This record gives sequence, C-alpha cells and structure tokens, in this order.
Amino acid sequence: MSVENAQAPQPTSWREKLAVLGLMAGLATLMTWPLAQAPSTAINDFGDPLLNAWILWWVVKAIFTPGLALFDAPIFHPAPLTLAYSEHILVSSLTAAPLLWLGADAILASNFVFWLSFVLAGFGAYLLGWELTQSRGAALICALAFAFAPYRFGHLGHLQMQTAHFMPLVLLYLHRWARSARWGHALLFGLFWLLQVLSCGYYALFISLAVGLFLLYYGLAGRWWGQALRWKQLAVVALGLALAVGPLFLPYAKVKKEMGFVRSQAMAAGFAATPEHYLAAPPANLLYGQGSAKFRAAEGELFLGLALSGLVLIGLARPRGEKPPRPAGGSWPAVMLGVAALCAAMSGLVLLNAWLARALGGGLGDIRGSTLWLLGSLLALAVWRVLSLGGLRAAWVAGPRLWLGLRPAGGGPAWAYLDRAHVFYLLLALVAFWASLGPRYGLYAVLYHLVPGFDALRVPARLAVVVTLAWAVLAGYGWRRLEALWPGRRDLRRGLLVVASGLILLESCSVPIPWLHVYDFTPEVYQWLAKEPRGQVVFELPSKGHMGDLARDARYLYWSTKHGQTLVNGYSGYFPPDYEALTAKALRLPEVGELLADLRQRGTDYLVLHLKEYPRAQREGILNGLRANPELKEVFTSEWDYAFRILPKS
Repeated sequence: MSVENAQAPQPTSWREKLAVLGLMAGLATLMTWPLAQAPSTAINDFGDPLLNAWILWWVVKAIFTPGLALFDAPIFHPAPLTLAYSEHILVSSLTAAPLLWLGADAILASNFVFWLSFVLAGFGAYLLGWELTQSRGAALICALAFAFAPYRFGHLGHLQMQTAHFMPLVLLYLHRWARSARWGHALLFGLFWLLQVLSCGYYALFISLAVGLFLLYYGLAGRWWGQALRWKQLAVVALGLALAVGPLFLPYAKVKKEMGFVRSQAMAAGFAATPEHYLAAPPANLLYGQGSAKFRAAEGELFLGLALSGLVLIGLARPRGEKPPRPAGGSWPAVMLGVAALCAAMSGLVLLNAWLARALGGGLGDIRGSTLWLLGSLLALAVWRVLSLGGLRAAWVAGPRLWLGLRPAGGGPAWAYLDRAHVFYLLLALVAFWASLGPRYGLYAVLYHLVPGFDALRVPARLAVVVTLAWAVLAGYGWRRLEALWPGRRDLRRGLLVVASGLILLESCSVPIPWLHVYDFTPEVYQWLAKEPRGQVVFELPSKGHMGDLARDARYLYWSTKHGQTLVNGYSGYFPPDYEALTAKALRLPEVGELLADLRQRGTDYLVLHLKEYPRAQREGILNGLRANPELKEVFTSEWDYAFRILPKS
C-alpha cells in the first residue's frame, strides 16, 4: 500500500470556492423545492420540526438574555434542566440567531439552517474531495453525493440529522495534520470537531468514532508513537474539546442519572439497520420511492445510489496499463485469503458472542456450525497451499505474506495502486456499516458498553451518515480513475461529468417534497397570552396522547415562541414520568378534579382549551363542565379557544 504524497496538495482559489458555494446554494434550493416558496410555514410534520424550531428560539433567547439558565427551558414546568431532554443544537441556534434578532419566525430560522446544511455539506465535501484527489470532477462528485444523499431526505423532520456539514472539514484537516504535523492544522481539526459535536449528539459520537479510526490507522501506518509533537497537539485538542463540551455535557449526565434516561439494547436493535435498508430510498424518491418499499423500515431509508456505487467499484479496479503482480501458486492464495478472512470473522463473532452473553447479557445466536464448516474449508485450502509451494519446508521458507498471497511472487505490495486515504475510506465505510447493524452484530454492543453516550442513542441506523460520507469520497476516487482513461479528451470528460452528476442528483431527487404548513398568523389566544405579565404558567388542552397523537404538545412549544410564557406542556426526546401521569388525567375530560389538583401543585396559572381539537360530540360537555367548575374562571374567549384562570383552593 502506497503512502500518500508528502507534497501538499494545491489549494483551491477563492473564486472557485465562491463558485462551489453558489452552485450548492442553487442546487439546495431546487432539491428542497418548494420550500423556497413558503419558508416561514413549511414543515415536514407537526412533531420534531416544531420542537427544533422552538429549541432554536429558546437557546438564542437564553444565551443573550441575562438571568436565564440555558437548560432550564420553559417546558414541563416545574421540572429542571428540561432542555437536556433533547439536543441543544447550539451551533444551529447561533447560526439562526441573526434571523431571530431581526424578528424572523422560528420556523423560518429553522428552515434557513436546514437549507444551509445542504450548502455547507456540499462545500465541505468538495474541499475534502479536492484535497484527496486534486481533481475538480472528483471533488464535485463527492460534494453532490454527500450533500444530496437519499439518507438526508429520509430525515427531513430532524434538523440535527441534517447538520453533518462539519464532518468533511474534520477529516480534511485531519489529513492535512497527518501530512504536516502543524499546530494550525491540529487546531482547525479540533475546531471543526467541536462544531460538529455541538451540532448533533448522534454525530458527536459518530465523528469521534471516525476520528479514532483515523488516528489508529494513520498512527500505525506512520509510526506516530515516537513523535512527541503529535502527542502534544492531540493532548491540546482533546483538552480544549473537553473544556468546551464539559459544561454542556453535565446537565445531560445529571438528567440521565436522576431520570434514568437511557436506551436499552433491545430498543437500539429495533432501530438498527439491515443490509436491505441500504437498498431503500425515501418514499418520495422519484426513481426508487415505490420500487424500494419492500426494503424500507422506520429509520431505514439508507440508499447509497447505483451510479455512486458504480463509481466506487471503478475506483477499486486496477488502473489500465498496470499489470497485476503474479500471485505465488496460482489463484489459490486469493481464494484462501477470502476464506481465511471469513473464518477469522466468524471465529471472532463466536468468541464475542460468548463474551457478550456472559458479561453484557445478550448474544448473537448460534453460529458455531457455520464456523466449523469454514474452518474445515480453510484446513483443506491450507493443505493445498503447502503442496503448491513445494511442501512444508518450502512453505516455511516462503514466509507468511507470500504464503497468504499478500506479497505476490513478482514482489511489491498487492494493493499498491490504492493510496492510503483510499483504503482508509473503504475501512471507514465498512466499520460504520458494521456498527449501523446494531447490537446483534457485536460492534455496536461493544460501543454501547464502553463508549459514554452510546447508551443514550436510539437509532444505530443513523451511522449510515458516515457510510454515506465515506462512499462519496470513494466515488470521487472512482471518478479520478475514469478521468485517467481519457487524459487528452477534456470535452469528453466534461460531458461525462455532467452525465454522472445528473445521475447522482436524479437518484437522490424527491422533488417536489410534500411539505405541510402551519398557520401564517398567530391565533388570538396566543396574542392574548403575549399581553399577560411575563412568567405566567400555562397548561393547554388537549395534550399528549389525545386521539393517539403523541406529538400534539410540539405545537404548543412552537406557539410559545409567540407569547413567551412558561408551559406545563412539553415535547422532547424524553418525557418525565410525572408528566405522563398528568396527561393521563387530562384525557378524562370533562372530569377535571385530579387534573386541577395536579396543575395547582405545579403552580399553573392558566388552563387553555382548544375546543376544536375534540370530537364534535364531546365539545359541549367539555366546555360546560369547565365553565361550571368553581375552581376555574373564564378569562378569554374566541371562536374555538378558551382560557381559564385556575383559582386558589378555597
């Protein structure tokens, strides 16, 4: 395996960078159409997008308003640290801050961050692709493949899942640091690592996994263990990351300990990927939305693209004109090496299964029979190999590398035509794919128990974002291999690049996206609440669980950005147990005795009723029951919304 060229790659010009940003901005607008027509009202559903819009609003307000504690968000009153029930998406909030300061709606700010994530993801992937290949065509393929991957269109409702745009920049400066060992590159690598960590909790762990694999791979290949400067730089980066992230991590650790907020391995297994999921495109995908339905599952829309996969395979092929080295002993070494790898993998799984069952509780199933068959095949091939080399003595003299076919008889490494980075991204794709399969296949179970934070993740399948990035880079290498076939045919290469780019975009396209819309006006009851003194505590009906709607309270979070009062309601990644009990009482209307007692204990000032949300047959009974209750005083009335002050207990 060859080492990457020690000479620094040529940088891109500012004109080229601006052109790439402009191209990505235009494509992002087209690929998310018709979002640009109604950015202030368009959402993917009435759950997580409204939660994320509210988080952006609250984080900006808390950071820039003296006296407000960031994590003591005004939901689930009076529970503390309620922002830690979900992600703080701090970097996205700061990105949206200028718009919010100018009076923009929270949904507009959220959609701007959403749109910008496509632009920046493409820009970062372009820079990474150029760094590795020095080919503008390969860099463009990498940018389009990562920015507009079908995976992203399967997560339109998850803003934090879109903010993967710092990942390419982390790897970009890791490569530069690996080549130069400069402090500037080390600090920039640390900065972008920090920005990715503060953008998404899932991606904080995923990019850290990629960084760890990079350091292990390049450290062993480059023998870094004796380079004191590199260790100093890594120590500074790690210390800076810990100091920056620590204060934001502590509330999550406290809530996890006090509330028991963890995800079980069984839950993670239910949201793990399968190989079939990598064939499934989102339902709205133009080409494959219907045809891949049989492979699709919740969080299982991980399609990598046929055109992209073709380029990946081309990149792994031996360059034209380069004769493959002759393997010693015919073709058997390659067969033997493959079977040996399978045996090693299956044997490792057997051992890991026994360890998991004994130490961690839970295994992989009985795979001993398959392993015995593979071991038998390996033994038979080993005997043939010894005979092909001329007996035991000749096999011993040949050495293990020639014996296994790793070093051909003609000399030189068997994979010399792949550079070190090319092999790294292949390795990264395989490791991320393995981990995305969840606890059942071993690697994720090890991460779950050994790496802090993995026990809080619900969806291992989201590791597909790392597979997608690695696949995009590998496709870039494939395009560079294609370019080498026609070194003097510039027009032909440009034409093929247009075709390849069009195919990648077409395979990802879900236009027009079926956006939903919120009101483009503020309901009267929220206008009235906005005029009330600050600090009022409000509970809105109906709440979570009404007619099976678990995300109903997300709407109240969004409208609280208009009135600014504190909510007993809440919607997040977790729900406090006492809130579950409260919403169960709220389902018993018009009986409100226990509900009012609970609300009064929480210091609630107002009960807001949205009568239109109830079945027609129940409306009159509910409204009359509340009006007749002596503990309530009606203080606001509109066509469908009513507000009652909760009176002190007499």
